[in-house]
Amino acid sequence: KVEDGKTAKAEITDEYEKPETGDLVITNMVENEEITEAEYNGALRFTIRNAAGKYLDKDGNLSDEKVELTLKDGGFVKGEDGRYTKTFKNVAIGKYIVTETKSDITGYDLKTKESTITGEATVVPGKTAKIDLIEVYEKKLGDLIIRKTVGGDVTEEEVENAALKFEVKTSDGKWLDKDGKVSATKVELTLGEADGFVTKDGGKTWMKTFKDVPADTYTVTETNSLIDGYNLTDTSTTEATAEVKAGDEATAELTDEYEEKSEGSTDNNKKDDKKPSKGVDTGDDTPLTTWVVLMLTSLAGLIASIFTRRRTDR
Repeated sequence: KVEDGKTAKAEITDEYEKPETGDLVITNMVENEEITEAEYNGALRFTIRNAAGKYLDKDGNLSDEKVELTLKDGGFVKGEDGRYTKTFKNVAIGKYIVTETKSDITGYDLKTKESTITGEATVVPGKTAKIDLIEVYEKKLGDLIIRKTVGGDVTEEEVENAALKFEVKTSDGKWLDKDGKVSATKVELTLGEADGFVTKDGGKTWMKTFKDVPADTYTVTETNSLIDGYNLTDTSTTEATAEVKAGDEATAELTDEYEEKSEGSTDNNKKDDKKPSKGVDTGDDTPLTTWVVLMLTSLAGLIASIFTRRRTDR
């Protein structure tokens, strides 16, 4: 209040203190050593929420919008023990809940009883709270069978000597080797016992079984179908797909139909040695064109003789 001839003073004071914060550490571990980093670090997804339902982003900021983190892009660091760790420094105190929202990895089932895909911890001032997640998987396995049928007058020995070749590819472009192992480099299999193909009917049907391969859709392609002395017909099937499901078997059916190659200019049918008919069968083997030439020559001579006689008469 200002009075006449006096000075009045208004006092304003602000008192500040840093908000109480602590650190939050999240770890994640995939137990299966056969699953590669490329298969899971972009596939697994997580959300981190506080008690008020806000989401923590990768920089430790709270958001009203849903935020999902991945091992690959969420700032997780892989340690020597294979465990991924993400540390949020100086986050607001309170309870945080971590939930793995996506655990799917192609070819595997999550063993839920042995896995921990959700957890919570309370951050207190100046302390570190920790949440550990762990995934344990089992392969989705089934059997893949290749059945190769060879048609035509081809012998088992001719088939084996031809070294017919195949490649078996997974849905993501990898190959199966002869033992059913997935390979990132190209693998070709050769029809025969060395690569596990067996036959019981003189080489007409060949079978190979891949036991306990990951559930997937496989494409079997015959990369070499050549057999010396034979042509592959249009009725052949040199590529097939088969979907292997867990605990089941699937068969890829391939069929090669062969016919003997033609010799020289004759038709492919080697059983018929007769020459094609040139015209009416008179019993004379003289070609028709020869007869035509002789007839024309005779006719020309007759005409010339007539003209000669007319000139003589004049």
